[in-house]
Amino acid sequence: MGILAGGRAGWLGLMLLSLGQLGELRAAQLPQVAQEYDLKAAFLFNLVKFVRWPAPKFEADTSPLLIGVRGDDALDRFERLLHNKLIDKRKIVVQHLERIEEVKACHVLFVSRAESERAAEWIEAGKSAAVLTVGETQQFLDQGGMIQFSTESEQLRLEINEQCARQAGLNIMANALSTLVNKGIAKVRNF
Repeated sequence: MGILAGGRAGWLGLMLLSLGQLGELRAAQLPQVAQEYDLKAAFLFNLVKFVRWPAPKFEADTSPLLIGVRGDDALDRFERLLHNKLIDKRKIVVQHLERIEEVKACHVLFVSRAESERAAEWIEAGKSAAVLTVGETQQFLDQGGMIQFSTESEQLRLEINEQCARQAGLNIMANALSTLVNKGIAKVRNF
């Protein structure tokens, strides 16, 4: 069944439908049509709604929210699903990052598994710039990342290093974390 097995299909279907990409598909149809990075983009879109950055990170209330992506495998999907979506008054802009120096301008950095050899460098660049670092390798949190996608019992899960996010000046709203943990979608790990 893939990463949507079990009772989470309805919840994930709602996330994807909130992105307006799956039209009138029913949750039961999602396992056949949803792609891995579509799901990760939906998770990320919904999670970012509950993250607060330090005020200086945005020039104005309507400044875009920049998601930097490292790894071509995720870029096309993230761009297709997230580009120009709105969170509050902020348009989401998805950008492929070529150089580590570009991380400073981002609000979110997604490092795909294709970039696992250099993940620690990308994470480090985001720490001092109040960037939410998100990845999908098993060691991502151990390397200092903030959010790690993982698969458990064929279901997509999040592991969150809340302490690392706080140290970077980010605040993930407690009620959102509590809901994710209570539904078994996320684990909070502090190092």
